[in-house]
Amino acid sequence: MNAIKLYACGGAGLNVAAHFDKQKGNNDIQPVFIDTSRSNITERISEDKTYLIEGLDGSGKVRSENHIQIGECILDILQTHRVGDLNIVLSSGSGGSGSVIAPSLVSELLLRDVPTVVVIIGGTDSRIELENTIRTLKSYESIAKLRKTPVVAMYFENSDTKSRKSVDADIHRAIEVLATLFSGKINELDSSDLRNWLHYTRVTSFEARLTNLEFFIDKVALAKPHSVITVATLFDGDGSSSTGCAVEYQCVGIVDPKAVDFKLPMHSVILTGVFDEIHKQLDQKLRTLDESKNARITRGNILSDKDRPTATGLVL
Repeated sequence: MNAIKLYACGGAGLNVAAHFDKQKGNNDIQPVFIDTSRSNITERISEDKTYLIEGLDGSGKVRSENHIQIGECILDILQTHRVGDLNIVLSSGSGGSGSVIAPSLVSELLLRDVPTVVVIIGGTDSRIELENTIRTLKSYESIAKLRKTPVVAMYFENSDTKSRKSVDADIHRAIEVLATLFSGKINELDSSDLRNWLHYTRVTSFEARLTNLEFFIDKVALAKPHSVITVATLFDGDGSSSTGCAVEYQCVGIVDPKAVDFKLPMHSVILTGVFDEIHKQLDQKLRTLDESKNARITRGNILSDKDRPTATGLVL
């Protein structure tokens, strides 16, 4: 059985990945919990699977706060917790630690040319969370350009219409589907097929960019301007494995429907254009915040010229 390494980074990553810590299942999902603060290490998380970056106590949502110390630990993290046959890197995009640890890990994983999928949890509740999420996405786009290798990512976002619990469940489900896909137990689907699916520049005309991964049951129904790049399909061997759309590369595996808890055929689709739209939406929210800030009426200082503060600031 193949090893699925789940690198959970920062508070949000740890909270979501704790679900897999002591779970026994068909897929060998091995979580690693990486953070700058012990405050996120709960009883749900095994100590031997934890990597705490020493000398730090969180980043307070400031991404520049600990990036040097984090960067210095990346090689040691991968030395201590070896890469798997698939490496899933999970973090918030809006925090100060996870949003730096995760891209730093991904950059090194792509340099080593190991199969990697990113899971990003965006945040839009405050200006700093919006800015951090945008900068995290830009970091992944920059890494794809630097490494000349696609950064394949799934994006989730807590919102008024989608609760945190519901988003966490969606992420768990996505990780389980990926673990099945890379389990090494799928007929007619080998590691070279899946490498080409992820590293799509080897088999298609698309350039290396930050690209989106989504799952579709039965047919792949997409609206413009989204474009399908590659597809990895699981089906029962009897029905159709067709996506119903034009695609430059597709790999197909046969699986027993009784061995999985999702419907077949399942298409794992890598798309271009999605993160362009996500960035536009986040940027629009940021501009709306700026407009609201500029419209505020500035109130006067309650101190008057007659007040005489002491050397320590007291007004007597």
